Amino acid sequence: MYHQHLGGGLLELYQLGQIILYRAFCKEHYRDKEGRIHPFTDWEKYNAVFYRQLNTYLASLYRELEQQLGCRVLCQSGDVMGDEANQWGLSPFHYRQEDYEHVFQSLEELLLPSS
Repeated sequence: MYHQHLGGGLLELYQLGQIILYRAFCKEHYRDKEGRIHPFTDWEKYNAVFYRQLNTYLASLYRELEQQLGCRVLCQSGDVMGDEANQWGLSPFHYRQEDYEHVFQSLEELLLPSS
């Protein structure tokens, strides 16, 4: 499979110190525009089985990349969820603004020396 060689390909393009793996997953809940939390229930559009299988695949891909690269890793916090107000629309992979801000804060903590 392609992903078995992905780590080596990344190392051909970037130095190990330049690689940070962010473990992102599809979420089963979202916040509506009024701030209420809902499960994704439109099964034609948001197929729960598909997204669970995708998350399983992503987890194995992330583990393999971590083993191949030994790079720094950021893990998604447990309370991340979809957001109906996301600029790209509602999706299990389109998160709330505060979730993105948390990622940026985590990157700053990882990359910038503490004062």
